[in-house]
Amino acid sequence: RIDHNAYPLYPLVYVTHSLSQIYNALTGQCAYSSTGACSRVTGIPLSDGATVSCATNGDKTPDATVCGKYYVCTNKVNVATYCETGYYFDVKTFTCRTRQLAVPVEGCNRCQYATTMFVNAVNSDNCSTYYYCNKEGQATLNTCPDDTFFNESAQGCAPDENLETYVENNGACYGATASDSESTTPSTE
Repeated sequence: RIDHNAYPLYPLVYVTHSLSQIYNALTGQCAYSSTGACSRVTGIPLSDGATVSCATNGDKTPDATVCGKYYVCTNKVNVATYCETGYYFDVKTFTCRTRQLAVPVEGCNRCQYATTMFVNAVNSDNCSTYYYCNKEGQATLNTCPDDTFFNESAQGCAPDENLETYVENNGACYGATASDSESTTPSTE
């Protein structure tokens, strides 16, 4: 026996709408088939900097400015997705990893989720750049002197001799090597 109070019946509704609209079952209304309502008024497409269309469903693309945000290609459209608090999108594993271990996209603001005033900038060259993070999370780029790298845990510039060990546990510096100012090639003079 079926309890009709537990499973209410909904009448079948026939909807007619213009060709530029689709029926949105969630709202029970006709809606525009495009994703940007305001773009129809202003003529300027809604975008947060990411390419709206994409080719392969399931592909993930990092956000250029927010380390903890990435896009998943869904039905040929990039959909913004966010990592958990304290995690960044890792461009090597295409997963969210802890802020310190993640290898984020170059240029993203590592002040997001920072608990210190100074943080490494993404720098796979020599790890010498860092950000000063103000209370609003805005970043100001700075650079360590030659032959040093920025050590986020020490909150300062450190000698390059410690860089190799530092890189192992700090994704922002993935691939960085110490700049060797002395030539290892014998002189021909």
